[in-house]
Amino acid sequence: MPSSNRVLILVCLAIVLPFLIVGCGDGEPPSPSPPPPVRLAASPALAERAFAAAEELLSAAGLDLVLTGDPVAADLVVSAAPHGANAATEPANAGVSFVTRYWAPVAALSTPLADVTLADLDGALAPIDPAPPLDEWGLAVQPMAIGEIPAALAADSILVAMLPLDVIDARVRTLAVDGANVVFGIGDLNAYPLAEHAWVRRLDVEDEALATTLDGVARDLAARLSLPLPEPIILRATGDIIPARCVYAQQRDYGDYRHAFLALGPWLAEADITIGSLDASISDAGAPIGCEPTFNLLAPPESVEGLVYGGFDVITVATNHVLNFGRSDCGYEALFDTLDILRSNGIAPVGGGADLAEARTPAIVTVGGVSFAFLGYDEIAPSYHAGEARPGTAPLTETVLREDIAAAR
Repeated sequence: MPSSNRVLILVCLAIVLPFLIVGCGDGEPPSPSPPPPVRLAASPALAERAFAAAEELLSAAGLDLVLTGDPVAADLVVSAAPHGANAATEPANAGVSFVTRYWAPVAALSTPLADVTLADLDGALAPIDPAPPLDEWGLAVQPMAIGEIPAALAADSILVAMLPLDVIDARVRTLAVDGANVVFGIGDLNAYPLAEHAWVRRLDVEDEALATTLDGVARDLAARLSLPLPEPIILRATGDIIPARCVYAQQRDYGDYRHAFLALGPWLAEADITIGSLDASISDAGAPIGCEPTFNLLAPPESVEGLVYGGFDVITVATNHVLNFGRSDCGYEALFDTLDILRSNGIAPVGGGADLAEARTPAIVTVGGVSFAFLGYDEIAPSYHAGEARPGTAPLTETVLREDIAAAR
């Protein structure tokens, strides 16, 4: 090939090559590599919940999550260590604690005890097996099986047992600890001492931005995993309420039919459910008698104002004076008026009705997802008992009681 041709080829290559290089440089830059997944290690009892909550939190930050069985290789660790265990050895990185279980001292229903101190509990407890973390609380006692607790308490009114909150029932009485009762929501529950803890810790990572993100995730994860404080449902009940005779006369003179409830009414109304027993009739079927010895227990319709002020939700009329007025003179008008007046003021009557079926019908009240059935019975005045077609009260017999409880359930 002549030399002139060789020169031409070299020149052409020299001219074309820069364009090729420029053309390659105009393309999209390569995508950055995704960040490595965050590694989570968790105690077996907490692993499932911890992974689900952490995965959601990290997803919002654009991070993936994997579960590892090696806490040393993890970025986040959720451990069921006793409260303070990490803080004692690594105070700078103790992590974020959260509550996994509440415990409470309990005693027999007949116990004179109401409040104990943490120091009182040392040596006075009969805890269950498996036992709570007594070392954490500085207590040392011998465990007892759960099934043995109620009988042991019933045999000794000053014996105290330790139970987890989720197994406490109506067979025992919960005691306050240093003024705080976790069952009834009394006192400073944020400082309640008998709480079992676990921890969320962020281990060292080189990336400062990632470390900051994981610190926030650790706090949010602890908040999600923490057992919330129980929200007690408060029931308050009174004995017989008789807004007749002298009570009627005094309230009439005061010009205020709430007067008998002015002191306790607000406290009663604070309860989630307030229950009372009306041992009288509320009706305008006749003229109420004032402060005189009489079994004519009739109160005017205005008397319901006191029950409303007291926040009553349920009233039993299954009493031995509910028909003292009206049965002979006005038929059952006063009883029907009483039931109608209660209902029209948002109060559910139980224990009485136009017939036996109505008298045995429960009032169902639901609070916080828990349904309560209320029934009322009388065994003192059999002549007042309702029949299939006769108004009156519900009779108290074992058969009736068992049937009605089963039906309410």
